[in-house]
Amino acid sequence: MGVLNVTVVEAKDLPPKDASNTEVFVSVQVDGTTLHVPVKPADANPKWGDVLTFQVADPATSKVVVEVKDKVTKKKDKEGKEGKEKKDKEGKEGKEKKDKEGKEEREEG
Repeated sequence: MGVLNVTVVEAKDLPPKDASNTEVFVSVQVDGTTLHVPVKPADANPKWGDVLTFQVADPATSKVVVEVKDKVTKKKDKEGKEGKEKKDKEGKEGKEKKDKEGKEEREEG
């Protein structure tokens, strides 16, 4: 058993995103174990300097996958979820109203 330290230093020239609702973080996977560095506010050139430590069978043969990702803030997620729930509720109410109207027409006819 060995130890593999991965230092996440920085990212450069990331494509621009909507700075009001995105955050940047790095995900590092080594031999099936995933660790993350802290989320940084949207920045084209974020800096971390964080060291992630992995327990591995053999550091020389371990597979390392590094991903830089955008994370939508919780505020945005909450608003999106609330908006969807409201829309679903309105859609359901509209369907129920149409079903009721159709039933009344059949009873009259």
